[in-house]
Amino acid sequence: MTQAPVPGDRLFDSLHPLVQRQVLSPRQADEVFRAVSAQSHAGAPAEATETPGWERARGWAGLAIFGAFLLMAALGVASTHAREPLRQTLNGASDSSGFNGKAFTIMAAITVVLAAAAAANHLLLSRRPYAGLITSALGALALLSLATTLTSTWDQSALVYLSAVVLLAAGIAGFWYLKGQAFVPVAVLGGLLLVAQLLSDLLGDDELGTGTVMTVGMLVLVYGLVVVAAGWAFGCRTLTTMLGGGIALAAMWFTILTLGFVGFLSSFAVGPAPGTDNQAPQLNPDDIRTDIRIAMFLGVVVGLGLVAAFVYTSYRGLLVLSLIGVTTVVASGVGFTATDHPMRWAIGFAVVGTLMAAGSLGAQLARSSRGGSGPAYHAGPPEPGHGPSPGAAQPQPDPGTRPFQRRRQEPDDGPRGLHLEG
Repeated sequence: MTQAPVPGDRLFDSLHPLVQRQVLSPRQADEVFRAVSAQSHAGAPAEATETPGWERARGWAGLAIFGAFLLMAALGVASTHAREPLRQTLNGASDSSGFNGKAFTIMAAITVVLAAAAAANHLLLSRRPYAGLITSALGALALLSLATTLTSTWDQSALVYLSAVVLLAAGIAGFWYLKGQAFVPVAVLGGLLLVAQLLSDLLGDDELGTGTVMTVGMLVLVYGLVVVAAGWAFGCRTLTTMLGGGIALAAMWFTILTLGFVGFLSSFAVGPAPGTDNQAPQLNPDDIRTDIRIAMFLGVVVGLGLVAAFVYTSYRGLLVLSLIGVTTVVASGVGFTATDHPMRWAIGFAVVGTLMAAGSLGAQLARSSRGGSGPAYHAGPPEPGHGPSPGAAQPQPDPGTRPFQRRRQEPDDGPRGLHLEG
């Protein structure tokens, strides 16, 4: 009878030669050994290897998720007729109760189907490849369907708060217990919906002013930073950084656009008629330009923060998001504020960018000339003139008491990994 290979023994056989050649230190090998062994002993189902090709299991997963997308498209169609059928609105009918039972039934059925499919996949097909992806995608779409059903059927602010809290709490719980990345955007959307409804209730019917626009933009910016900070310590760090950074950049961009168009329209506005009591806030063009420049520089700072996040995580998508955000924010901000001398701003940003790029490249060239670059550990025997001489005594690592180091002290009873019996 043939038994499955023991993951810990096979891993030891792979790591031990690297330690002997001093490619890895015993401490580094111990960390790898502990992490992989713990995951293997937990009995977690192994996900399919992410290699390009027409894999059948990946095809079934894609078809299942695409079917859920079609259900969400049907939900979107039904939600447009949830409160007032379009036909009655066009005909000018006013005797409608505002509730479309057929649309509500369709949306409720879609929500139940998505939730039941997610539960069935989790309970019955959890060992199949890509089962976690399918469960998280269907569960996340079920939560979005529930929130859409509640908010589009009844026009009540309490239901908006309820939907936002459900999305936020269920999204966090789904990621925490099911380890599904698809629940992260749901939680972020729930928090954003909660912030938007709070701002709507606080502002009410106040007149639009530059201070109001800037306050809303700053609060949404802060929410984006909170999203980044909340997910930084977990496995969704990259996703929350992309979402939070995108929200922060979008907040500054929309702030610039809103203030720019308000300033543009106010330049054509005429003063109040004589004898009228107009209490609308007076828009000062200088204040508008100042707020736009503040939003522009805050957007640049957010883009720089995304670059710093790339340095830590090595995820290149953060660089793409930073490029799009900084370019859009700067172009919009300069376009609305520097109408007289835009080329001065262009030259200023070009000079700063050139100095930063030249300084970075110069520092790398200086380090390379001093021999400061290269791999931290040599993958092969030391080159002539480097490392200890052949006759020198080899340093022995501290055996220590860690799992990998304890395994090194065990007597060799034969080959490890594949065990045969009988």
